[in-house]
Amino acid sequence: GADGVVATKWGANAANRVLAVTKGWQDEAACRGLDVNLFIPPEPTSHAAALARHEAKRVCARCTVRVPCLAMAFALERKGVPGGTAGVWGGLSAGERRKRRAELFAMLERWLAEVA
Repeated sequence: GADGVVATKWGANAANRVLAVTKGWQDEAACRGLDVNLFIPPEPTSHAAALARHEAKRVCARCTVRVPCLAMAFALERKGVPGGTAGVWGGLSAGERRKRRAELFAMLERWLAEVA
């Protein structure tokens, strides 16, 4: 559908463009130094994982680099990195990113136009 067209168009270069514009974004991430299991729980369907996702989203809510973080998730997905897009990236779970894909791609394109 239209979502796939937007995803294909966006995925071709935009993830790499966003990451090039924001080199070193991880240094500014609110999650820097925190346990990765908070964001990518080893047992994603457990009750503990649900609690971790909630806490991860709280960390992301105060983060200033959510846009490049989302771009990284989409870049990893585009490159086919196994498990690379599991967990919370940019304040959204994998399922939330899938459901809002077209909206997120449009937001990333607008952001890119502003900073590039």
